[in-house]
Amino acid sequence: MTDPTALPNLPGFGAPAASDAPPAEASLRDRLIEALTSLELQPTVDDDGDITFLFQDQQLFIRASDEDAQVVRLFGQWRLAEPVPEDRGERLEACNDVNIAFNMIKTAIAEDTLLVTSEHLLPQGADLRSLLMVTIPLVLHGVSLWHQRAIGEEGMDDIMQQAQAQAAAQSDADAARADGAPGAAFGLNGN
Repeated sequence: MTDPTALPNLPGFGAPAASDAPPAEASLRDRLIEALTSLELQPTVDDDGDITFLFQDQQLFIRASDEDAQVVRLFGQWRLAEPVPEDRGERLEACNDVNIAFNMIKTAIAEDTLLVTSEHLLPQGADLRSLLMVTIPLVLHGVSLWHQRAIGEEGMDDIMQQAQAQAAAQSDADAARADGAPGAAFGLNGN
């Protein structure tokens, strides 16, 4: 009987040879800072290690993880006040409605603060600039929709119609950009 620990490494399995290893990429945080700078957003790093920047007078944050997988979390926090209802149930119902309507953003309530976040698991070589160009306005749109829903300006049907229109526009943009190239919809292959 053969000892399974003595089996040779087969091509394509196990650790790549040193000469086959791809060149090391800069850290995800450094690449995000570079992408934000190219968008003229003047990012800084706070005491928690989060990237922080202003967009349309709104303070936003990015938390990046390079550990097992590259994960980007773009988020903002807004203190709630009048005319937003004080009832926690109504606030959470507005969160639920927005969360159901959009799969790219999440809303939550922490005491009297609204948290809106968009999280992304990134493939190697992802186009961070394009990701940020979509994600930043999307988070702010989520804040706006949450407030409209919370104060009763828009019902669930209006939110769902906006979500469907946004999804259709994103699909059209992805299709136009992809040109049938594998990975192009994710900003890979130079597209």
